[in-house]
Amino acid sequence: MKVCIITNHLNNSYINDSLIHDRLITTLGLTPKDVFNLSNPNSAYQVNREYTHALILLDYRASSLHPQKTYLSEIKIPRVFIVDSVPQVHTELDNFFSNNILKTSSHLSILSKDQQFFLYNEYADALIFYNQEDIELFSSFYHLTKPTPVAVIPPSLGNEHDIKVNFNTFLPNKNIGFNGSPSFGNGMFNASTTLSHIPTYSLNIHGNHGRADIPNEILINYMTGLNPNVKYWGMLKNKLKFFQENHIYYGASQYDSFNYFTFISILNGMVPLLSSQSNTSEFFPDYPFIVDIHSEKQIPNMVLKISNTPEHQLKDILNAAANKLKHLNHQNSQEQYHNFLNSL
Repeated sequence: MKVCIITNHLNNSYINDSLIHDRLITTLGLTPKDVFNLSNPNSAYQVNREYTHALILLDYRASSLHPQKTYLSEIKIPRVFIVDSVPQVHTELDNFFSNNILKTSSHLSILSKDQQFFLYNEYADALIFYNQEDIELFSSFYHLTKPTPVAVIPPSLGNEHDIKVNFNTFLPNKNIGFNGSPSFGNGMFNASTTLSHIPTYSLNIHGNHGRADIPNEILINYMTGLNPNVKYWGMLKNKLKFFQENHIYYGASQYDSFNYFTFISILNGMVPLLSSQSNTSEFFPDYPFIVDIHSEKQIPNMVLKISNTPEHQLKDILNAAANKLKHLNHQNSQEQYHNFLNSL
């Protein structure tokens, strides 16, 4: 078996996507030469000649279906789509934020629901998801007309013995950190409301504006202008400093599939604040710091609960959560990919 990746991820600055993409390459033992971009349709012949399976990892931000159709129609080996998130959910969240809060039309460039359906129904020989909930969401939007094998294979967090909490950077304080796209979907609007209830706390936002450039920039400008305790620092350059200076990791999103930096944060001694709407919370059973993001008071109350939890109890909670992540290791992920792809 020889696997390659076909993608249209031209923008490597998407924080979460880039982290997962790099980890997938490491997990499967691939090199940059095994990654092909849709912008070069001639490479489809090399893919057919040299590989047995193609993993299709697409950026849902796209204005035209033509490049995907042109490239994928030429691929003769099994085309296994990695559905890293459900595009229609992002569309609905962006429409809600734009129409109801910004009072404008959506600027998110994305394929229509019918085009997304065509893409999956026509070209997907199999589907891989990061969590079980995304399978149900996907099925509610895209009713595929052909039987399509499905698997849940989350990204790897590394070698099993490395999946543990590093308490060297564990330092309780009143700083909340975030690294990613500061979007409505990632819960930033709710984070702004949260700080109005707990004015002694600070929110340090790192990352970039992501796919929804204009709405996210407007949101950040609103947050930083409203509250001096909200700081936007741009791309994260020093992870160690981030873990040392921030105690709580803000992961209370409206929707996500696998927020990779949430997992990185807990393994570096931060305390994630999660939401029940986030599919990342699926990997944290019995975790006590999960809120309903639609309840305005739950988030600030949970921040205070984390701060009021004794340090030794926090460490026990983080250790227990990390132990339940150990199955997200390289070897397990490799075996899951190997078994699933060979079954096709």
